[in-house]
Amino acid sequence: MTRQSRLQRIAERAKRRDAKAVRVARRKKKVVAPAPLELMLPMVPVPAPPSPKPASADPTWFCDPTGRNVHIEGLYRGASLFLILSGPSAAKMPLEALATRGVMTMGVNNSPAIHPCRLWTYVDSPCKFHQGIWRDPACMKFIPFNHYKPSKGIVKEKIGEAFTQVRRPDGKLAHALDYPGVLGYRRNANFRPDQWLTEPTVNWGNDKQHAAVNGHHHILNVMFVALKIAYVLGFKTVYLVGADFKMTDAQPYAFDEEKELAGCGSNNSSYSKLRDMFRILRSRWDAAGFNVVNVTPGSALDSVPAMRFSDAVQAATATMPAEPWDTRRWYDLTNHLEPLP
Repeated sequence: MTRQSRLQRIAERAKRRDAKAVRVARRKKKVVAPAPLELMLPMVPVPAPPSPKPASADPTWFCDPTGRNVHIEGLYRGASLFLILSGPSAAKMPLEALATRGVMTMGVNNSPAIHPCRLWTYVDSPCKFHQGIWRDPACMKFIPFNHYKPSKGIVKEKIGEAFTQVRRPDGKLAHALDYPGVLGYRRNANFRPDQWLTEPTVNWGNDKQHAAVNGHHHILNVMFVALKIAYVLGFKTVYLVGADFKMTDAQPYAFDEEKELAGCGSNNSSYSKLRDMFRILRSRWDAAGFNVVNVTPGSALDSVPAMRFSDAVQAATATMPAEPWDTRRWYDLTNHLEPLP
């Protein structure tokens, strides 16, 4: 058989295969429409919340989407963190400075709307927070462990003026665990200052039941969570941005959102309680070398030290080399240092 005839037979077989594929497709007469881009979420099953391991068996604060413990304590040891809160002053601060190389940011609630954050957390229902936060893979999200339950972790999105629940390609409601960069934290609502830094759960304040026993204020607030997570991750200094600690109905937040006058009064009462409880915690923070510094101009928070925002950015980036980096001869093996004896 000549080379030409072999090639001809191969071409004929390929033609017959193509014709058969067309006939099969016609018989099926089934076209599957692709899912809209807005709803393209990974098919990650939402697990039933496993029971947290006893602290004595495996002490840790965090868990992955399957409930397994994740040890990331000290991940950012010695670093500084800018905690972006929601006070209206944050909208007037030069937050573009936080895009400087060497600056680490953390947001709470909807504060990433005013500046991108690398870390983020919350304490309320996840459906209260913008879909852009959930979909940002550059943001590591810390969610309460009890929100692993299918009924607790539902998120939503806003298209135009309408809110809708997000559905996965399989038709089920999207869950917080479907999104990238999500870790869980185990929390408690018993404010114990002497254990606050070391207990293997994240304290988020003091509920009514414990307040009646321990005598501290009754308050639950996301700032407790953000500061505890920052400490566990190893940050040495946390700079508070947008910690106004006073709210008016004219401009309650740094982003576009409303708050009724009664709600503003309730928040102002909470700020007073936070000031008192931060004053109690400060001696424990100082003893552990954990610095909480307020860089919010005009803030009513007076129970932690304050400094200028520009000075904080300079301090946080003091060890970073000047831009542009000098990259010449780094690959030259003759410049490599000999290991120390």
